[in-house]
Amino acid sequence: MNCITLKELPSPPPDKTGWPWTEVSDQLPHDMPDGIPWPKISIVTPSLNQGQFIEETIRSVLLQGYPNLEYIIIDGGSTDGSVSIIRKYEKWITYWVSEPDRGQSHALNKGFSKSTGDIINWLNADDFYLKGGLQAIGKIFQKCPGHMIVASGIDFEEKTKNEVVVFPIRISVENIIKFWEGWYDWLQPSIFFPKSAFLEVGALDETLHFAMDTDLYCRLMQSLPLLYIDTPISKFRRHAWAKTSSQYNDMMLEHIRVSFRYKKILGEPEAKNYDNQALLFLLRRTKHLLIKKRVRQFIKYLHYSLSISILKFFLTLLTAFFHKVRMPI
Repeated sequence: MNCITLKELPSPPPDKTGWPWTEVSDQLPHDMPDGIPWPKISIVTPSLNQGQFIEETIRSVLLQGYPNLEYIIIDGGSTDGSVSIIRKYEKWITYWVSEPDRGQSHALNKGFSKSTGDIINWLNADDFYLKGGLQAIGKIFQKCPGHMIVASGIDFEEKTKNEVVVFPIRISVENIIKFWEGWYDWLQPSIFFPKSAFLEVGALDETLHFAMDTDLYCRLMQSLPLLYIDTPISKFRRHAWAKTSSQYNDMMLEHIRVSFRYKKILGEPEAKNYDNQALLFLLRRTKHLLIKKRVRQFIKYLHYSLSISILKFFLTLLTAFFHKVRMPI
């Protein structure tokens, strides 16, 4: 894909200005200084009924000014006008389809199977890249191929318009596994990885609907070195309709389940005490859900806690009661 200019794309809605509506990234030359093409970047956008956001997402990819870009959209059969927006830009999209799928992980694997990039990532249809973001990724990957690139990003609240820059200084398998300590200081749209490594670790687990990124990163980080970029390259949008907000408790439970897959990485003696520490966190969440009268989620958390170990569950419960142990929710 050649660099796309603002004049080539359809005109934005009259009330939209700024990036990526009326502004474009500076364009890189077609080849690197040594005459070799820039590393190919493949971006996959999974989408389902995100018509209010998807045009901004699409334009933020197409207007990156990056000369070796592949853009793929996998729509799950939207009925809200998303498809008409995608069609408006299909001339510049490498591949797209709109058909029912088995969830986000399945859609992403479908998209990545069509990709041919050296380095890949996905961009959800309610997030978007910042001006020049992919140029920063391409330049770093050209110097350091074979790395997992972890860039900064902006955590954006749609309702309040509040923005927080997230500097990903703590992403590691160990911090993801020890979920009770808090490891949400990285943003998925800003994390890129070689496609070859993605295939080697087995792609995304299609049984996961929330924690597919966490699970993938735990596998990738066991073999790939990490390289950090302080410059924010993406905006992660929080809004009431996002599944990370509307299904927060189910999301957390899936993240917890994924973390147990990798607890052996901690080594002794931490792995030995892992269940006890995790159960303290689960007890706090279970109590919180009971107080909030979230019965369905309460039963799920209680069932999972007991499945770890009935004996450890009750011993942890007694310990927490007599010693008034407090753990963050």
